[in-house]
Amino acid sequence: MATVIKFKRSSEIGHIPQPEDLDFGEVAINDADGVMYYKKANGTISSFSSGGGQDALIEQIANEKAIIMAIALG
Repeated sequence: MATVIKFKRSSEIGHIPQPEDLDFGEVAINDADGVMYYKKANGTISSFSSGGGQDALIEQIANEKAIIMAIALG
């Protein structure tokens, strides 16, 4: 028997979960926007979008790492 995994979800355009809406590692999907959200270790919400494909995901990860580095360097 297959296991069904259900994510928190919204069909409201532009709805973004708040940090208190998700636990660490929990995923939420906005099926109206095609965006997947998750809670990062620092307590903030980040997202993946289906619109840009793999290049957009790589760019988003690079941008997040650059922001983390800038914060660490002061």
